[in-house]
Amino acid sequence: MKNETYDRYKFFSPNQQVGECFDDFLTDIKLLAVDCNFGTLEESLLRDKIVHGILDAVLKDRLLQQSNLSCKKAEEICRAVEVSHYQVKELDNGNGKQVDVVYTTKTGMKPKSALKDGGLLYDCFKCGRKH
Repeated sequence: MKNETYDRYKFFSPNQQVGECFDDFLTDIKLLAVDCNFGTLEESLLRDKIVHGILDAVLKDRLLQQSNLSCKKAEEICRAVEVSHYQVKELDNGNGKQVDVVYTTKTGMKPKSALKDGGLLYDCFKCGRKH
């Protein structure tokens, strides 16, 4: 026998757990919503459950600041914030790849090393002399 009240209780009860990624939390509540008979309210109740159930207080505040927040937009914001948190963590741990800046000069010349009578003196790339 199906008990709609119990199914809705199960939908509204869980919150995102520490270490649980957003997509896992979202999948769980979407699966729970199937049995709740929400009808046309399902999308808005999913959105509300996302806002209510996520752990990140700053993200929750950001979602609450959005006017006309849709479920899809809430999902996009949560995913983007989760990815950026992960990327910052990777950079802080030194796991990010370092990219060195590459400077180029005209062919055959190295950057100027001295001035001679108002003219520029260059280290020649080909012969190594100053010109």
